[in-house]
Amino acid sequence: MRHGAQFRKEGPSNQVCGHLRFGSQPLHKCGVPSNSLSLLNHSMSKIESPMSFQPIIVATAILLTGIMAGIFFTWSNAVMPGIGKLDDLEFLQAFKSMNRVILNRAFLAVFGGTMLAVFLVPVSHFMLFPKPLFWFYLCVFFVYAIGVFGVTVNGNIPLNELLDQANLSNMSGNELKALRETIESKWISYNLIRTLCSTIAFACLIYSHFFWVE
Repeated sequence: MRHGAQFRKEGPSNQVCGHLRFGSQPLHKCGVPSNSLSLLNHSMSKIESPMSFQPIIVATAILLTGIMAGIFFTWSNAVMPGIGKLDDLEFLQAFKSMNRVILNRAFLAVFGGTMLAVFLVPVSHFMLFPKPLFWFYLCVFFVYAIGVFGVTVNGNIPLNELLDQANLSNMSGNELKALRETIESKWISYNLIRTLCSTIAFACLIYSHFFWVE
């Protein structure tokens, strides 16, 4: 026998608060309260067990970032080039109408839900700190938060509000042209940034979920 205290596993018949013995005596007979050991054993089992909600959060973030990337890509690839062929008044009227219609419950739920899901991904993996996967998810969050949410709030929305407040029917041809020049190119550039950043976030989440190896 080794010198000092000897700790060994107990079998199923002696499962007392962590399955540990001190020599030939269970720990609860060596002055350690059994209720304290039960609490410790319960806490350790939670730490050691996998967090089943993590894959759900990541899968939700993948789905939502994919939807947002598809929406932004559609605007860049089809909507803006399509209405870009219209004259100034028709372009501004069509753009104004679409900006109003898209502010519906479904879009707002997906837009806000995506931001929340991408935020919860690194939060739910905080126990992995400082492993590379945690930092990877944190970078994904910042890419989406800055490149999509930040650009939308500080870039696209102010332009949409400028257009929404304009009384197009009372504007001259030169005023309509000036307003279009103020909005169109900037809005397209901002949306391109959103498309790229949402696509990058989507691709990174897929990679981490299916191909990441620690």
